[in-house]
Amino acid sequence: RGAMAKKVDVSKWVCVYPLYIDREKTQSKGRKVGAAAAVENPNVLEIHDSCKHLKLDSVIEDKRHPRDFFKRGRVRVKLRKDDGTPINPQIATRKALLLEVCKLVPKVGGTSISSHLIPSHLIHQIAFGC
Repeated sequence: RGAMAKKVDVSKWVCVYPLYIDREKTQSKGRKVGAAAAVENPNVLEIHDSCKHLKLDSVIEDKRHPRDFFKRGRVRVKLRKDDGTPINPQIATRKALLLEVCKLVPKVGGTSISSHLIPSHLIHQIAFGC
């Protein structure tokens, strides 16, 4: 039978919506990083891949942000161990995570290719299996 899969409680993990790092959005519309650091048209797969590259546990959830309701998906990221210490001392806060993800999204996902050549409905089919 093998080892039983343990269900992970992600409720205490940090939520990252693509809106938080989208250059096209204003801070009043929900962007959480400066315009200079933000990226063009990010998606959940690129954010998830960036978290993997940073060696942080992450899962994609089929949720929507109220300020960007028509864009599906968010990524939950584990920043802290069970004892409360950061997994990566350089990425101890949500803001630090967002800035690191902004640096990686164009490199990891190939934003210029994936965002423009892959239609958004296919990205959602890949991410959510629907």
